[in-house]
Amino acid sequence: MEAPNNSLGPWIAWGAAAALALAAAGLGSLWRIERAETQVLRDQSEFARTTSRALEDQLEAERIVSRRELESLRAAQPLDEVQTALLVPVAPAATELVGAAVWTRGGKELLVRLQPGRASGPPQGYQVWLEAPGQASPLPCGTLEATAGPQRLVLPRPVEDGDRFILSLGRPGGAAGPGPNILASLPVAERIAPR
Repeated sequence: MEAPNNSLGPWIAWGAAAALALAAAGLGSLWRIERAETQVLRDQSEFARTTSRALEDQLEAERIVSRRELESLRAAQPLDEVQTALLVPVAPAATELVGAAVWTRGGKELLVRLQPGRASGPPQGYQVWLEAPGQASPLPCGTLEATAGPQRLVLPRPVEDGDRFILSLGRPGGAAGPGPNILASLPVAERIAPR
């Protein structure tokens, strides 16, 4: 009988060492990848915090501007003469655009502020209309853009109880009648007397 061949013994040891070296190199690469991904996530988190702070600052600046506009209206008129209306979508999920209208009772000036939503498309022109109960067609108040900040329009007549504002897609040069309605306010009602 022949003696067993032990010539494979050193090769098995070298193969095991090579496999361990490859495993260590692979684990080292995975560790570096995970470390890089963690850094990317930290950077994204910091960017999100910075963006959030910038948006909060912008919102506060817009509030200040709006507050100044309201104060200028109130300075010209007694406080109980300043009226406001919220412009909301006429159909659920029709748009993320919302707005507010401010005017003085008996006055012919309208201040409109639109706020586009996160998923709003490119800025568009809009037309504001004053609709009255029993009136054949709404009266045009003017055109505006969603991103231009507070905008002043001239009302065709003073706002009365029962009137409401409508916002439709505008056309260059205006339109004879409202297009597809996007936003509308509730009808203006008499103010509830405080008790």
